[in-house]
Amino acid sequence: MPIDTNGPLSFLGYTIRQRAAETELDTYWQVTNVPTRPLSIMAHLVTTDGIAVAVGDGLGVPIETWRPGDVIVQRHHLDTSQSDISGPYWLQTGGYWLDTMERWSITVHGQIVGNTLLLAEVSQ
Repeated sequence: MPIDTNGPLSFLGYTIRQRAAETELDTYWQVTNVPTRPLSIMAHLVTTDGIAVAVGDGLGVPIETWRPGDVIVQRHHLDTSQSDISGPYWLQTGGYWLDTMERWSITVHGQIVGNTLLLAEVSQ
C-alpha cells in the first residue's frame, strides 16, 4: 500500500544492503504529479536521539521525464566509517523541495504523521 506525501511522489517500499560501515538503500516511489519545482529524496542514518551520522540525499532521475504512474528507484549510499558515534542507527527517508528545503508531510489514512518515514534499525 503506497504511503502518500504532500509532494509529487508516494512511497512504495525499500530494500537495504549492508557491507561493513556502508549501507546501500534503494527507495521506491510512484509519481502522483509531475513536479514543477526541484526536489530531492532523503536518506539518513540517525541515532536514537535523532543525530544524523550519515546522509545520502539525492535524485538520480531527471524530473523532466516523469509521468504520473511512473515508478522511481533512488539509490542512496550511507557511510558511517567516519562517524565517532556508534550504532545502532535508524534509517529514515522522505522527500523535500530543494528551493525551500521544506520536507514533505507523510500521510497515513488521511492523517499527517510527520515528515520522515522511519524504515529500519541498522547495526554497524
